Amino acid sequence: MILQGKTALIAGGAGAVGEGIVGAYLDAGATVLVPSRSQAKLDSLTEALAERAEDRLLTMVGHIGSIEGAEAVRAAVLDHFGHLDAVVASIGGWWQGAPLVDVDLDSWNQVLANNLTAHLIAVQHFLPLVITSAGSYTMINGGAALTPLPKSAPISIVAAGQMMMARALAKENENQPVRIHSLLLETPIISRTRPEGPTSWLTADEVGSFCVRIAAEGHPDGAVIRFRDRSQLATV
Repeated sequence: MILQGKTALIAGGAGAVGEGIVGAYLDAGATVLVPSRSQAKLDSLTEALAERAEDRLLTMVGHIGSIEGAEAVRAAVLDHFGHLDAVVASIGGWWQGAPLVDVDLDSWNQVLANNLTAHLIAVQHFLPLVITSAGSYTMINGGAALTPLPKSAPISIVAAGQMMMARALAKENENQPVRIHSLLLETPIISRTRPEGPTSWLTADEVGSFCVRIAAEGHPDGAVIRFRDRSQLATV
């Protein structure tokens, strides 16, 4: 219960990986707020974590990727908690469609908005709160930041941008009482919606447990922590 009495915002907590993160924070004693645009996903999350949540899981319909939505979520955080100790931003999604020279601007702008601009909006609204609480801010990223894939170049570009965003934030706030990290997950993640996979793949619960660990202790590797496979859990 190393986060007992702490408060956390898990953006993307209703997703497959996010559910493992929410569960880990609840297991560690934190009270957690999860926003999502989908009430159905929030209902599914609440049902899946009912036995672990007790009365410490709060959900709300909201869009953290828009300024208006982020302002509403921040108001809810301050109303329910009065402060914020930790943020995990597991937001964005996959895209595959065409070679980069053929990507239409509507698709480009949508990928940029969902996978990079949304992180910027979240940072601007919630990082100041965790700095005030001497807390932690963790971003979840993928291996596409380092390895371009055919017909998914926009994803790799925004993922690389997110990786640099974490490094820039850490540099800009190196004298502030805050722990800023980005977990770069280079394999698919085993979750409730993907229950099987090679033993080298991390589970969503393991991702969550590591997020709890760095929220409580920080990590000496700096802003970007790469996970190539689950064997690293014993060494990082």
